[in-house]
Amino acid sequence: MNHYLNQFNGYVGQCVLALDWESNGNAAWGNGDWVRQWVNQVYSRTKVWPIVYVQDSAVYQIPSDVRAHCMLWKAQYASMNATGWQSTPWNAGSKGEGMVQYASTGYLNGVGPLDLNLFFGERDAWQKIANGDRGKTHAEVRHDPVRPQVTATPDYNDMATKVIRGVYGNGNERRQALGGAYDRVMAIVNQRLGGSGVAPAAANCGSVCVTVRSGDTLSSIAARNGGSWNQYTGYRSGNPNVIYAGEIVCRRTGTGTVATGGRYVVRSGDTLGGIAAYYRVNMYSIHGYRSGNPALIYPGETLYW
Repeated sequence: MNHYLNQFNGYVGQCVLALDWESNGNAAWGNGDWVRQWVNQVYSRTKVWPIVYVQDSAVYQIPSDVRAHCMLWKAQYASMNATGWQSTPWNAGSKGEGMVQYASTGYLNGVGPLDLNLFFGERDAWQKIANGDRGKTHAEVRHDPVRPQVTATPDYNDMATKVIRGVYGNGNERRQALGGAYDRVMAIVNQRLGGSGVAPAAANCGSVCVTVRSGDTLSSIAARNGGSWNQYTGYRSGNPNVIYAGEIVCRRTGTGTVATGGRYVVRSGDTLGGIAAYYRVNMYSIHGYRSGNPALIYPGETLYW
């Protein structure tokens, strides 16, 4: 605790102090009295009660007298899917917390992944938590706290590639994740896919490639575009009963040649189906993943077809 305060003492009153109560590497995990002693010592030195960050399933470890002084910052995710800003996150406020972290896979204006949080208060409430009982003078309070800004120019083409791979999900989930970049990114996606429901197949690929629409099944796609449902590949789930709007599935027509000579290094979030759809090759022609399981590929390994 003393080391912690020695590092941040000069910022007390200008930032919020917090205890990150997690199990990883924490020998005191499960010991609520340790939490009590820590927050009391912080208050004794600073006259500021720290907030306490804890996962939903471990809120019970925080003693009631600690909660009477310290704001609870609860972490609880509905899923690990990419998401954007949410004004009413799932289960928010269920433990009486003052702030909830609802995602570690968040995207704002295409930037991410980020931890996303919702604080149930305004700026003055946040400042009161930072000030605690210190009785600061007006001169000590910043006129306008620093606001985080994204200074890097967004890579819209990279975002479009991720859309095609399914990184940002579909529908409203994708719109929230891309934020203000949505229209520009989707214009690039539509241009790449030919701007229609049927994506132009690569020269000599001998395939019919279709962009999945909301409500589609492989059977309905086959009914519209020919062939049988089990001839279509490229869906990233690996399960023919689970396909997502926006992804591309392809059917070999029996003419032309299979694309060969391809090479790709797997990146975080990739799936074999997504890679196959992007390069318009049969998923089962891709090899090189060390697991031997097409549903399990690792960042850094090199795939070939």
